[in-house]
Amino acid sequence: MPRASAPRSAIEAVPLLVWDELHQVEQLRAERQALITRISQSPRFSHRHVRLEAQLAELTHRIIQAELAIGRNILPRKS
Repeated sequence: MPRASAPRSAIEAVPLLVWDELHQVEQLRAERQALITRISQSPRFSHRHVRLEAQLAELTHRIIQAELAIGRNILPRKS
């Protein structure tokens, strides 16, 4: 009985032309996570907290736009 080949990871199936865009999305996600950490450390009703939340919303919008530009089926998802 032939042995089934191991499934290819999503990153192996990604065309070479979108690797830069994928890297940019990963950088945006890391920046978003750092921003979430900063928000959690700031006082809740401070001007700084509100400003950071506005930056988080804008950054999240940029991530979604970048993902849509690349295509949802190409992006590897973390579980």
